[in-house]
Amino acid sequence: MKNFLLTCALLGASIPAFAAGNVITYVNCDANSFQNFTNNYTNDWKLKNSADQYWTVKNFNNNNGGWEDFIRTGWRTAAIVGSVTTDFMIAEQVGEIVVDVWQCKTGLNDKLNKASIYVADNLDFENAAEYDFTDKVTTDEFEQAVSVKITAPKANQYYMVAFDCGKASNNGFIQLAGITYYEHEGGEVPALKPAGLSYDWTEYEAVLGEDFVAPTLNNPNNLSVVYSSSNTDVATVDVNTGKVTLVNAGLVTITATSAATDEFEAGEASYVIAVQGKSDTDGVLFSFNPLKENQIESVNSYSDVWTVKDGDLEWTVAYFNNNKNGWDFVRAGNKNVDYVPFIETDFASNGTVASLEIDMEIRSGGTPTKATVYTSSTDDYTNAVSVDFT
Repeated sequence: MKNFLLTCALLGASIPAFAAGNVITYVNCDANSFQNFTNNYTNDWKLKNSADQYWTVKNFNNNNGGWEDFIRTGWRTAAIVGSVTTDFMIAEQVGEIVVDVWQCKTGLNDKLNKASIYVADNLDFENAAEYDFTDKVTTDEFEQAVSVKITAPKANQYYMVAFDCGKASNNGFIQLAGITYYEHEGGEVPALKPAGLSYDWTEYEAVLGEDFVAPTLNNPNNLSVVYSSSNTDVATVDVNTGKVTLVNAGLVTITATSAATDEFEAGEASYVIAVQGKSDTDGVLFSFNPLKENQIESVNSYSDVWTVKDGDLEWTVAYFNNNKNGWDFVRAGNKNVDYVPFIETDFASNGTVASLEIDMEIRSGGTPTKATVYTSSTDDYTNAVSVDFT
């Protein structure tokens, strides 16, 4: 296969029978293409072809340039994924990729878990289309040209060829000599249609201990979908049915995802659930009482942070005034500065708070921009649930 690649590049030779169309580009894994030398299986480095196009190579060894017409991946020390990725977007629609690869060693643990080509419009390969060719990689040295059809060709894409190798018996048991990209034959393929997944609403509230009925996914094209939860500590979801089980108070995003098909783009739709705790008691758990005797500091400004203590419980009070302890209440609001006064428990509740009763008054025609209660299981309010009561 290597000889063909060189001939094609230099002489413009005819395309063999397995090719889908004209050669768009290629890269040979030879000494002329190595932009860096390495003698391990964990470095990132570059290949370059005669058209000055570059590929990023990860977790392949070139024996410090000593292997003049191939590179190898697979490592005895750990499982690795060797990959070769275009640094450039290929403008044409690629219809076929030929990978010159073979498994050159066959020790007990020389296992190729997966060989795939990923196609995406971004170098992070988010929502990439995947083409698995694991079963085509052979141990026959004379059957190295693996042809992979790109069944949903698209213009302006990046391409990654990847080999997922388990912890091996031998170093370098997968050998790669080159990759050739062929243009789709038969004219432009129509653009894929949008998947069309959606929910009527994207925000929902739920109460822990009560049933939550998941909203119906709008799936007009009847695509196959899977469901996932962003925070399984708050809620889990059945991957196939979308049924949600509440676990703890907090915020969670439920996402339905469909893979790309020959007709439709990959798609997803999400909604957020704010899960609130449910009290096990009808009694009062605790109260914030800013009486004079509970005010630890004496302040006469709207810019101080101080403490209210009632028994063993303490609250942090920020940007409220107590008129040098002349008030059995506190006041906030500064006509000169925009800021956010707050009152925060310095303790975690020993019970589940189902509701709050807030005794407050808006004076002098003032209007708060926003009034919110935040609850969280952590003091940095990660994944906090917010309730707006403006």
